[in-house]
Amino acid sequence: MTGVIRKHFASVLAALTVVTVTGAWLMGMFEGSDPLRDVSRGELVAALIGFLAFVGGLIGIVLLIRQRIKPWTRDEMSKWQHIREQGRRAYLRDAIIRGLIFAFLALACLSIVDYLKSRSMRLILASAWIYGALFLVYLFGMYYAALLSWNANEKHYQKIADSPSKET
Repeated sequence: MTGVIRKHFASVLAALTVVTVTGAWLMGMFEGSDPLRDVSRGELVAALIGFLAFVGGLIGIVLLIRQRIKPWTRDEMSKWQHIREQGRRAYLRDAIIRGLIFAFLALACLSIVDYLKSRSMRLILASAWIYGALFLVYLFGMYYAALLSWNANEKHYQKIADSPSKET
Protein backbone atom coordinates (compact mmCIF):
# COMPACT_ATOMS: atom_id res chain seq x y z
CA MET A 1 0.00 0.00 0.00
CA THR A 2 2.82 2.42 0.84
CA GLY A 3 4.35 1.91 -2.62
CA VAL A 4 1.06 2.85 -4.27
CA ILE A 5 0.86 6.02 -2.18
CA ARG A 6 4.46 6.96 -3.01
CA LYS A 7 3.84 6.31 -6.70
CA HIS A 8 0.72 8.50 -6.78
CA PHE A 9 1.91 11.19 -4.36
CA ALA A 10 0.38 14.11 -6.28
CA SER A 11 -3.02 12.41 -6.61
CA VAL A 12 -3.17 11.48 -2.93
CA LEU A 13 -2.04 14.97 -1.91
CA ALA A 14 -4.72 16.53 -4.13
CA ALA A 15 -7.41 14.26 -2.66
CA LEU A 16 -6.35 15.09 0.90
CA THR A 17 -6.35 18.79 0.05
CA VAL A 18 -9.90 18.49 -1.30
CA VAL A 19 -10.98 16.69 1.89
CA THR A 20 -9.35 19.40 4.03
CA VAL A 21 -10.89 22.31 2.10
CA THR A 22 -14.30 20.59 2.05
CA GLY A 23 -14.05 20.13 5.82
CA ALA A 24 -13.20 23.82 6.24
CA TRP A 25 -16.20 24.73 4.07
CA LEU A 26 -18.53 22.48 6.08
CA MET A 27 -17.28 24.11 9.29
CA GLY A 28 -18.28 27.48 7.85
CA MET A 29 -14.80 28.95 7.52
CA PHE A 30 -15.65 30.59 4.20
CA GLU A 31 -18.98 32.18 5.02
CA GLY A 32 -19.41 35.68 6.30
CA SER A 33 -22.66 35.22 8.20
CA ASP A 34 -23.52 36.69 11.58
CA PRO A 35 -21.55 34.77 14.24
CA LEU A 36 -24.25 35.38 16.86
CA ARG A 37 -27.13 33.83 14.91
CA ASP A 38 -28.87 30.65 16.00
CA VAL A 39 -27.47 27.49 14.47
CA SER A 40 -29.64 24.51 13.53
CA ARG A 41 -28.84 20.90 14.39
CA GLY A 42 -28.11 20.16 10.76
CA GLU A 43 -25.52 22.94 10.66
CA LEU A 44 -23.94 21.64 13.85
CA VAL A 45 -23.72 18.11 12.44
CA ALA A 46 -22.25 19.48 9.20
CA ALA A 47 -19.73 21.50 11.22
CA LEU A 48 -18.74 18.42 13.23
CA ILE A 49 -18.30 16.33 10.09
CA GLY A 50 -16.38 19.22 8.54
CA PHE A 51 -14.12 19.48 11.57
CA LEU A 52 -13.34 15.75 11.44
CA ALA A 53 -12.67 15.93 7.69
CA PHE A 54 -10.50 19.03 8.16
CA VAL A 55 -8.39 17.51 10.93
CA GLY A 56 -8.23 14.14 9.17
CA GLY A 57 -7.12 15.78 5.94
CA LEU A 58 -4.41 17.77 7.72
CA ILE A 59 -3.15 14.67 9.51
CA GLY A 60 -3.14 12.76 6.23
CA ILE A 61 -1.12 15.51 4.53
CA VAL A 62 1.42 15.53 7.36
CA LEU A 63 1.77 11.75 7.24
CA LEU A 64 2.09 11.80 3.46
CA ILE A 65 4.84 14.42 3.60
CA ARG A 66 6.65 12.56 6.39
CA GLN A 67 6.82 9.48 4.12
CA ARG A 68 8.78 11.52 1.59
CA ILE A 69 11.43 12.61 4.08
CA LYS A 70 14.86 11.28 3.23
CA PRO A 71 16.77 9.07 5.70
CA TRP A 72 19.28 10.68 8.05
CA THR A 73 22.88 11.29 7.12
CA ARG A 74 25.79 11.19 9.57
CA ASP A 75 25.65 15.01 9.81
CA GLU A 76 21.98 14.94 10.83
CA MET A 77 22.80 12.19 13.29
CA SER A 78 25.42 14.39 14.94
CA LYS A 79 22.89 17.23 15.20
CA TRP A 80 20.48 14.88 16.95
CA GLN A 81 23.31 13.79 19.23
CA HIS A 82 23.68 17.40 20.39
CA ILE A 83 19.93 17.69 21.09
CA ARG A 84 20.00 14.29 22.76
CA GLU A 85 22.75 15.41 25.15
CA GLN A 86 20.53 18.25 26.37
CA GLY A 87 17.96 15.65 27.36
CA ARG A 88 14.38 14.69 26.73
CA ARG A 89 13.02 17.02 29.41
CA ALA A 90 14.62 20.08 27.77
CA TYR A 91 13.34 18.98 24.35
CA LEU A 92 9.78 18.62 25.66
CA ARG A 93 10.01 21.89 27.63
CA ASP A 94 11.01 23.73 24.46
CA ALA A 95 8.03 22.17 22.66
CA ILE A 96 5.68 23.34 25.41
CA ILE A 97 7.08 26.87 25.20
CA ARG A 98 6.58 26.84 21.42
CA GLY A 99 3.06 25.54 22.08
CA LEU A 100 2.35 28.42 24.46
CA ILE A 101 3.53 30.97 21.91
CA PHE A 102 1.59 29.32 19.07
CA ALA A 103 -1.56 28.96 21.19
CA PHE A 104 -1.41 32.59 22.28
CA LEU A 105 -0.95 33.86 18.71
CA ALA A 106 -3.65 31.59 17.29
CA LEU A 107 -6.18 32.53 19.97
CA ALA A 108 -5.33 36.23 19.66
CA CYS A 109 -6.04 36.00 15.91
CA LEU A 110 -9.32 34.17 16.55
CA SER A 111 -10.34 36.78 19.10
CA ILE A 112 -9.55 39.62 16.71
CA VAL A 113 -11.54 37.95 13.91
CA ASP A 114 -14.50 37.41 16.26
CA TYR A 115 -14.33 41.02 17.40
CA LEU A 116 -14.20 42.31 13.82
CA LYS A 117 -17.20 40.15 12.86
CA SER A 118 -19.40 41.25 15.71
CA ARG A 119 -17.88 44.62 16.70
CA SER A 120 -18.47 43.60 20.30
CA MET A 121 -16.71 41.71 23.07
CA ARG A 122 -19.92 39.72 23.67
CA LEU A 123 -18.96 36.95 21.23
CA ILE A 124 -15.45 36.66 22.67
CA LEU A 125 -16.71 36.50 26.25
CA ALA A 126 -19.42 33.99 25.31
CA SER A 127 -16.75 31.81 23.67
CA ALA A 128 -14.19 32.07 26.49
CA TRP A 129 -14.56 28.39 27.40
CA ILE A 130 -13.92 27.42 23.78
CA TYR A 131 -10.78 29.56 23.72
CA GLY A 132 -9.61 27.93 26.96
CA ALA A 133 -10.23 24.45 25.55
CA LEU A 134 -8.42 25.32 22.31
CA PHE A 135 -5.50 26.67 24.33
CA LEU A 136 -5.21 23.34 26.17
CA VAL A 137 -5.54 21.39 22.90
CA TYR A 138 -2.73 23.44 21.33
CA LEU A 139 -0.48 22.83 24.32
CA PHE A 140 -1.23 19.12 24.46
CA GLY A 141 -0.76 18.85 20.69
CA MET A 142 2.68 20.44 20.83
CA TYR A 143 3.69 18.24 23.76
CA TYR A 144 2.40 15.06 22.11
CA ALA A 145 3.99 15.90 18.75
CA ALA A 146 7.31 16.57 20.50
CA LEU A 147 7.04 13.28 22.41
CA LEU A 148 6.35 11.34 19.21
CA SER A 149 9.14 13.20 17.44
CA TRP A 150 11.59 12.44 20.26
CA ASN A 151 10.69 8.74 20.19
CA ALA A 152 10.94 8.54 16.38
CA ASN A 153 14.27 10.38 16.35
CA GLU A 154 15.65 8.16 19.12
CA LYS A 155 14.57 5.04 17.24
CA HIS A 156 16.12 6.33 14.04
CA TYR A 157 19.29 7.37 15.87
CA GLN A 158 19.66 3.93 17.46
CA LYS A 159 19.10 2.27 14.08
CA ILE A 160 21.89 4.33 12.49
CA ALA A 161 24.20 4.10 15.50
CA ASP A 162 23.89 0.31 15.51
CA SER A 163 24.60 -0.04 11.78
CA PRO A 164 28.30 -0.50 10.92
CA SER A 165 28.93 2.06 8.14
CA LYS A 166 25.72 2.79 6.27
CA GLU A 167 24.98 6.42 5.36
CA THR A 168 21.20 6.06 5.87
